[in-house]
Amino acid sequence: MLIIDLLEDLQSLKRDIVTAIKRVESVHDEHIDTAINKHVAECRTHLALICEMVQGSLYPLKKKNNNGSQNKQDHQSMVDDLDDLDFDEFLQDTPIAAPGGNSSSTSALKHQITGTTSSFDLDDDDEIRIKNEMAQQLADKVPNEDDDSFNDLDFDADDIGMIEEAEKSALEEPTMLVEDEPDDIHQPEDPRYQEVLKQYFGYSKFRPFQWKIINSILNDKRDNCVIMATGYGKSLTFQFPSVYTKRVSVIISPLISLMQDQVHNLKASNIEACYLGSAQDNMRDVKDAMFQGHYRIVYVTPEYASTAIDQFKKLDQNVGLDLIAIDEAHCVSQWGHDFRASYRQLGVLKSSFPKVPVLAVTATATVEVRNDICRSLKLINPNMTCTGFDRPNLFLAVNPKSGDIANDLKVEMKRTGNKFSFEGPTIIYCPTKKATEDVISALNGLNIACLPYHASLSLSARKKAHNSFLNDQIQVVVATVAFGMGIDKPDVRKVIHYGAPKDIESYYQEIGRAGRDGMPSECTAIFSKTDFNTSRHFISEIKSEKFREHKLKMLAKMGQYLSTTSCRR
Repeated sequence: MLIIDLLEDLQSLKRDIVTAIKRVESVHDEHIDTAINKHVAECRTHLALICEMVQGSLYPLKKKNNNGSQNKQDHQSMVDDLDDLDFDEFLQDTPIAAPGGNSSSTSALKHQITGTTSSFDLDDDDEIRIKNEMAQQLADKVPNEDDDSFNDLDFDADDIGMIEEAEKSALEEPTMLVEDEPDDIHQPEDPRYQEVLKQYFGYSKFRPFQWKIINSILNDKRDNCVIMATGYGKSLTFQFPSVYTKRVSVIISPLISLMQDQVHNLKASNIEACYLGSAQDNMRDVKDAMFQGHYRIVYVTPEYASTAIDQFKKLDQNVGLDLIAIDEAHCVSQWGHDFRASYRQLGVLKSSFPKVPVLAVTATATVEVRNDICRSLKLINPNMTCTGFDRPNLFLAVNPKSGDIANDLKVEMKRTGNKFSFEGPTIIYCPTKKATEDVISALNGLNIACLPYHASLSLSARKKAHNSFLNDQIQVVVATVAFGMGIDKPDVRKVIHYGAPKDIESYYQEIGRAGRDGMPSECTAIFSKTDFNTSRHFISEIKSEKFREHKLKMLAKMGQYLSTTSCRR
């Protein structure tokens, strides 16, 4: 779709502009100030106009020489698909500081800039020209996020002191939640619960913690915040209640593709479910059936949920709302590793439905993230559950980088004659796009079927990589952290981090994609000590002292894990 393509172009351009502005503003060499000043203003102008026009109306966005228009249905589809484009981040990013150091809205920023143009008319040539001119001015002057060559000389004495102090305190205080005791014996007394469990889900008894959570929802009407590791069956905690009561639950899920998979699996178990979004071909019929009580479970994106309160009220009146569940709830928290601004708006659900239990679930969250989840979602006296984090089927290892990517990866492969291959589906995470491309190049040299996945690729390219990996058309996907939620492939045999992960929280989330079928799987981190310098550099530029210290603490925990010589469990 033309508009979708344009949105992807704008997203990529916006990211380049933001990065360029930050880099330019960090440079204090007076002799280049004059040369770069006009480029800063030009970047700010285009960014302000992009954000302002997109927020005001999506219709005006068009490419040169294109006089076509989108009909109302296409326009709605485009709006609903913003989730798959990471467009929420496009609109919700922290405002860029205007000259003088104060943040301002895009509208105010537009009027502060001299020479602001009156219309948005940026084509491919403009983009190339801006990029080339900025690159020329900044060459060899400003470090960037794809540069792994930072060292201690890049930090002044105050920076180093702050980093050392934060790392020291990080290693002295607990960060992760203390796990609850398993409740293997805790099962419902009423046999009707097990009958429904067996009939629709195929289990004769609940796994540890599941009944505790479900009982709290169904019988105590309590809100719940659940930190449940992969393999404990968190999906059943929000799918079971309405199947048992024959009412309805609304589930907020981050990705359309993930919702489609969940609905497909539920229908295969004779559980009526639907999702609301642009990918739904017959939206009117689905909504009519929903209001008539045909569905037990309704999936929506966070963007849809915050604007559909009236629909949910009608659903509650007609059928009865048993539960509102927020999956991947760590996205709510700005302290988390995968923050999404649209999740931050979901507190309106509890305000609108104070008597309906809200369940927030995620696979991992620190104490800070858990507390932020409860506050943001306005949970009332929530029941807290934290399962164990150990995955016995995962073998954890750490290896040093040798300087040769191919040789580093050969250690993780099996060799048959002159051919190398991994022993099963493999995910390789890299800290930067450049590192991703370098690893892809090394794997191509070894004739390994692989594809890259990162935010700068087009939507179609990312979907191709995603589907090819899920369908075993390729053995390896090499990705940045953009490849995350929605990856429900049970037979991933190996997860490799080529380069130090940015924090212990995201590392745990990412290795959790290995061995979901319970079979033995390997998780290997390949790193050098200089890997941390890139993360430290960008953390040192965070303006909020409290948030900066938090990120340094998470980075220090990661460093402690990678450097330990004892058992990593």
